[in-house]
Amino acid sequence: MKKISLVLLIAFVAAGFLFAKGGQENYPVRDITTIAIMAPGGGTDAVARILSAEISKQLKVNINVINVTGASGTVGMKEVLGKPADGYTLVGIPETVCTTAVMGYWENSVDVFDYYILGGSPEVISVPENSPYTTLDSLIAAAKKAPGAIKAAAAANGGIHQINLAAFEKGSGTKFNYNPYEGSIPSQNAALAGEVEVVVTTVAEQAPQIRAGKLRPLAMLIPTEFNFGGKMIPSALDRKSTRLNSSHRIR
Repeated sequence: MKKISLVLLIAFVAAGFLFAKGGQENYPVRDITTIAIMAPGGGTDAVARILSAEISKQLKVNINVINVTGASGTVGMKEVLGKPADGYTLVGIPETVCTTAVMGYWENSVDVFDYYILGGSPEVISVPENSPYTTLDSLIAAAKKAPGAIKAAAAANGGIHQINLAAFEKGSGTKFNYNPYEGSIPSQNAALAGEVEVVVTTVAEQAPQIRAGKLRPLAMLIPTEFNFGGKMIPSALDRKSTRLNSSHRIR
């Protein structure tokens, strides 16, 4: 039997508990543990906690969520694989499960888990509120003028955020100084603290800081613009939309 898991492929976690009974007529008979492999407060952690709470209501047992981070989530995934495949350990995993093996962090694929894909949130490239970069074009121009000088955070090595940052670099002909952090929230906090000048995570994760005016979204890393509370965030993939005027910028 494979490990029973909550898997957040392509950005969010979901429940594999449907596969967990394994012939046990009275399952569950004790509390269940969900391991979230990314830092507290990020998308993986938040959805793992929300979903575990809902599953708990249905199964009528406690589901305790703990964070086991490190090595782009590999530490947490290895801990889960070391547990009995009995349905009492679930794991909340982002798309990182698809990239860690490629990076050499572990030798397994997603198929070691029974998983369910819940959903996702599009990526956005943002800067702190006091940043001199008010448009995507101004950021690109500065990055081209001084390759590798602008510090950027995009969560852990090999995750979707870092991959999207690398894709943005390739598409725009720029080079940033990538600083890895164990999760989206630590990356965003680094931008707020002035440790980095650019951050790439999901718009859902950045939403509170964008609403508070602490992060300024420059562009979405998807083909279309995005309606954020009635204000449009342009697409980085549509070069016309990067030539922004004041009516397009979100402050």
